[in-house]
Amino acid sequence: MKRIAILAAAMGVAGGLALAPATASASEVGVQGCQGASATLTYRYYTSPTTTADWKKNCSGNWEPPYAQGYYLYAGGWSGNMYFEDGTRLDFCDWKNYPIGKKRAISITLSSTKASHCK
Repeated sequence: MKRIAILAAAMGVAGGLALAPATASASEVGVQGCQGASATLTYRYYTSPTTTADWKKNCSGNWEPPYAQGYYLYAGGWSGNMYFEDGTRLDFCDWKNYPIGKKRAISITLSSTKASHCK
């Protein structure tokens, strides 16, 4: 329940994004459009202290990544926001890479258009 409360608070910070109805999957909320494989967003996270795995998305919307310590975000052709368990947010832009520093991501929003924080 604490994780849900943190997610709800983080989503509220995003400027009034609607939360999914109770029947919707937490990992697929509001998919709006997809891009080709060359634009894939990749979130790399730790599966053990020395091993990582990749979680990839190619469609806009609000997503719940694996609950693990993050390593790196490769934005691919996407811009949007990543919300963390500690209440912080990362605004990311197309084709840029971001170290995560072992924070736990609770939500990733892939914008259907270029995010306003990207130039």
